[in-house]
Amino acid sequence: MTQLVKMCDSKFLKGNPKDIPYSTLAFAVDSRNKKVYFAPSARGFSIQSYEETYGSREGHHLIMYDIKTDKRVDIGAMQTADGRKVFGCEAASVASDGTVYICGQAEVKDKKSATRMIGETPTALQLIIYKPQ
Repeated sequence: MTQLVKMCDSKFLKGNPKDIPYSTLAFAVDSRNKKVYFAPSARGFSIQSYEETYGSREGHHLIMYDIKTDKRVDIGAMQTADGRKVFGCEAASVASDGTVYICGQAEVKDKKSATRMIGETPTALQLIIYKPQ
């Protein structure tokens, strides 16, 4: 086995490896273009307490690992086209054209359409689409 890349939020890369949280992870492979996409949890970690991935107030970043070049690229914090944050990503898939589909919890404008509140922020499960350039 060969370790390729740490699959954690970028903010944990330079710290103590023991502080990298164990968490759910949206993960998908683009076998045609030799790229791996993942959206790890941005939540903190403590062995003294449990924190659900959903419910973290921090937005999630989409990260790409290029197998051909051995490069890890933090694409950035995920948000909707109108700027609402995406939280708690749990599943991902890559279509044959390279489009990445991610299932995640995102801010919604109307509290009536929310399925959960994160603090004062109304959220609901959404399909997030990323089209690589």
